[in-house]
Amino acid sequence: MPWPEEALIEVANKFLTQVELPSGNVRKGLANLCGYAHSVSQQSATRMQKELKRVFYVTPTNFIVLLNGYTQMLAEKRFKLGSQADKLKNGLYKLEQAREDVKIMTQESDIKRTEVTKKS
Repeated sequence: MPWPEEALIEVANKFLTQVELPSGNVRKGLANLCGYAHSVSQQSATRMQKELKRVFYVTPTNFIVLLNGYTQMLAEKRFKLGSQADKLKNGLYKLEQAREDVKIMTQESDIKRTEVTKKS
């Protein structure tokens, strides 16, 4: 028996409460999208069976797999973006440090240049 879209949305909402998201609106929209996508998949499977005479099973387990896959992919992307942000912060820190070093070396160079000019 296919689940109604409202039930899918409720399951997705419950499942997504475990995931850290920016706001409730994002969670609600994401739950609606997941429910809609699964409903469309069910309809497409029925259509495929009628038109092509091929059975394609869309089960509630597929829906849970979708939600698990989303949370896993989100965690991976967050980790990857976090490490890239750390690398960027490190690079910016190194550039700032190099800029300060160049400033100090320029001042020292000016002092040395004036000393050389006086001696010559």
